[in-house]
Amino acid sequence: KCAFMQPKVKFLGHIITPLGVEPDPDKVSAIEKFPRPINPKQLRGFLGLCNYDRNFCPSYAQKTAPLTSLLRKGVKWRWDQGVEDAFEMVKSIFSKIVRVYHPNLSKMFFVETDASEIGIGARLYQKDDQGDEFDVAFVSRMLSRAEINYTTTEREALSIVWALGKWKVLLLGRIVTVLTDHKALSFLMKCKLLNARLARWIIFLQQFCLKIEHIPGNNNKKADVLSRYPVNSDQSILKVGKQIVIAAVDVELDRQFLAEMREFSKKQREDTRIRVILERLNDKRLFPPKSLQFMLFKDILCAKYPTHQEWKAYMPRVMVVNIIRCFHEAFGHVGSEKTYFTVSEYFIVENLRHYVNKVVAGCLICQRAKASSWPLQGARFAIVPEDDKDLVTVDLFGPLPRSTGGACYLLVVLNAFTKFVMVYPLKNANTRTILNRLKNNYFPNIVTPRRILADHGTQFTSRLWVNTLRELGIKAVYCSIRYPQGNPTERVMREIGRIFRIYCHEKHTSWMRFVPKLNMLLNCVSHSSTGFTPFELQYGRTVATDLAKVLELPLRENQPAEVKLKLVAKALRSKAERRLEKFEEKRKHPVVQLQIGDLVWVKANNVSSANDRTIKKFFMLYEGPYRVVKVFNNNAYQVAGHPEGSIRGTFNIAMLKRFRENVSEI
Repeated sequence: KCAFMQPKVKFLGHIITPLGVEPDPDKVSAIEKFPRPINPKQLRGFLGLCNYDRNFCPSYAQKTAPLTSLLRKGVKWRWDQGVEDAFEMVKSIFSKIVRVYHPNLSKMFFVETDASEIGIGARLYQKDDQGDEFDVAFVSRMLSRAEINYTTTEREALSIVWALGKWKVLLLGRIVTVLTDHKALSFLMKCKLLNARLARWIIFLQQFCLKIEHIPGNNNKKADVLSRYPVNSDQSILKVGKQIVIAAVDVELDRQFLAEMREFSKKQREDTRIRVILERLNDKRLFPPKSLQFMLFKDILCAKYPTHQEWKAYMPRVMVVNIIRCFHEAFGHVGSEKTYFTVSEYFIVENLRHYVNKVVAGCLICQRAKASSWPLQGARFAIVPEDDKDLVTVDLFGPLPRSTGGACYLLVVLNAFTKFVMVYPLKNANTRTILNRLKNNYFPNIVTPRRILADHGTQFTSRLWVNTLRELGIKAVYCSIRYPQGNPTERVMREIGRIFRIYCHEKHTSWMRFVPKLNMLLNCVSHSSTGFTPFELQYGRTVATDLAKVLELPLRENQPAEVKLKLVAKALRSKAERRLEKFEEKRKHPVVQLQIGDLVWVKANNVSSANDRTIKKFFMLYEGPYRVVKVFNNNAYQVAGHPEGSIRGTFNIAMLKRFRENVSEI
């Protein structure tokens, strides 16, 4: 049992020689003669045989990647040409194995290290008397989730600390030259560090006799390869070149559905059409070449189209909805196209795509959670007032930084006919304050209209607002809920914001002193809809400027106010018609007209809350369903709870989405 003075010794599957360690030729021969695996169990056996000698192959993990990917959980067994090539290449590399030499304790040690975004690697080698390098050991590993977030310098330093820890018994007390392609590490032992992690590592490194040198990256190829193809991968993501391979996961299907699938064969035989197919399975006249082809496999009827290779389970009609819905929900409520592909991987039936579209369209969760790809569009309407006393629109601008006088809001009042704007500062934005400003300033000095249009702010929907306006002979009207485009004042609000940005960008609290200038700028420029300045239509004259005193021009004939107002009425109608024609030319979706009794979803008005630890993006996009109870002629619909409920409000059609019934059977 003993042998002495031998040139080489076989020990534990390796050949030990005076120079180093080599793999056992018998094991290499077994690897080269290993037959092609036909299942995962045989492939694990092959890789287990190879893993015993993996330390002799610096890039072993890279070469076996196509094989190990077949062993991941949830990956279907598919031995294609790429896997076959990798299998033959792995067998061939063991005939060109790298010898690992014995360390020479009388010579200096060199450590090459490198780090990538996913791993670290190192190579320990020495030099002979002629200066040629001989490898002593290779190591590499993946970075942990925390280590992936390290800076580049920290990852490079980690590779040094980890490698020296691996070879501590061999290197401690000996001079070691560390070679790295990260130049900042060459100053690591000399500079003052504020990073606690690097400071701790320096304390660890001080027990070694180190000399850290920088080498260019193209001279550090072995350690670089080890860092990018680490041998121990416990992460979920592995980068290979420009590809990202994500570890497969199990998709959890509903337990009740899985229980039903155990009765799949029984359900097939309960289906009338399938019973006919089974009875006449061998009758070729029943199944012409271009139609579905059928076969019975392990008591389950399978089918395929002639142009396809894979057989799939033929669905009984009673299970179609449940199968589609289960796959749709298990894969995160994906769209109909993705649901179709996941279902069709296992099942087949005539008109499957039509059934998938129908089931997915009726999914209640998807209807609430997904934005509409085809938003409803009604016929386009324009607000065209009859005369200068017909319609006034109001809105609030703010809150603003509190001024020296205590004001922090602006009441914006627009005459929809003349486009004349008045802006009033307010200390607070309640109904009484707004009404006092209108009664004391706007109505006596500008105009008392027949209608006032506002949004659904609480200031404008209160009883005090409606009753006070009614006493003055004014009708309170409203635009649709959450549809600011229905209020013409919104365009003026944009202009107010622009002007304040220009004059108040350096000192925001100075906005109050620019309010008179704001009123002047909004009313003294010709309006594109009327062809006149709002000031001229309101007061019957143009604004006097200092330029008129310097530059004298022939006097222009001043038209009577009645003539101007008639021209404005004509211009407004003409402008509205042109806008509608232009919109119709660009319309992408057909006009939709909802009817009383239709069910709809209403776009939700979600708000994030730090106190409740909720975020707007996580709420459902729509609420409901609601029932249309009243139709207005301006794309507005009044909706109420379904089946019987109180009035929810009046909404523009753009805020609604059609409700689709959940499919229960086909």
